[in-house]
Amino acid sequence: MELRQHHASLNEKSRSLRDCYASHRQQIMRLICDYKGEPVHQKLSSTNVARIAVLGAGNCNDIDLSSLTQQFDEVHLVDLDSDAIDFANSHPGVDQDRIHRHCPVDLASPLLELLEPVVLGKAASRPTSIADDWIERLRLPPQPLPIPPCDVVVSVGLLSQLMLSIDLALDHLPPTTTLPLIQTVRREHFRRVTSMLRPATHDRSGGIAVFGFDFVSSASAAEILRTPDDQLGPLAMKLINERNFFSGMNPGVLLNELKSISAVRMIHVEPPWRWTLGRREYLMMAVVLERTDVTDHELST
Repeated sequence: MELRQHHASLNEKSRSLRDCYASHRQQIMRLICDYKGEPVHQKLSSTNVARIAVLGAGNCNDIDLSSLTQQFDEVHLVDLDSDAIDFANSHPGVDQDRIHRHCPVDLASPLLELLEPVVLGKAASRPTSIADDWIERLRLPPQPLPIPPCDVVVSVGLLSQLMLSIDLALDHLPPTTTLPLIQTVRREHFRRVTSMLRPATHDRSGGIAVFGFDFVSSASAAEILRTPDDQLGPLAMKLINERNFFSGMNPGVLLNELKSISAVRMIHVEPPWRWTLGRREYLMMAVVLERTDVTDHELST
């Protein structure tokens, strides 16, 4: 199965599970709309367009799309799967006039282009190492999306899907071999998200990025199923120390890489919470960054 089809299949299977996302969705919406206890849209100047971009939006089960179209003038949905975006737009109460669709888009391009020949067996041979030109191509500036600078950019559950693509294609290689590729994809994703944020001005703070990461599931850590919510933090630390997390999703490494990005500052780290999806439970964490570089004038909206 092609990687694109694999991700589309995951979206299709989760469409009927929206209710399972309820508490998880509430966490994400709180981070988006109630940062520092003040709704984001209330902090925006009335002379500017309030704009949010959701990367890897899929079915939009992670967010309340209807609410976002009430609070933002423009809601940009970006995903590889056009059918999932169409499904999301069918949710009740969504103001279609405020929705901007961007699909199909490979948000780690050219990652899928590089990996799919391996998955489909079309490569001359299964690679035994990561070619230098792969890393060089992934470090090239991405094709810019037709989205003006945003007040909020959201990436929830997207990074683990990018890591999953690498794992599916290159599971025959040892982790030490795939590490440079994982690091490059991760860092370029962080840079892409933060580059989409609106810079600060002298009288207005910069845009914020909300990252949500699923980093381990009950498939490898059954104790998640029986751990009370107030003990999820200690459990997360235990699992991290045991190196029980998804490939490329070590929370400590993610935090360090986010801290190293220039022109942003980390303003909030959300403690772990539980996301229940069918019979499986995941531990989630979230980080909020704010763009700090200052421009003397508002960018064109």
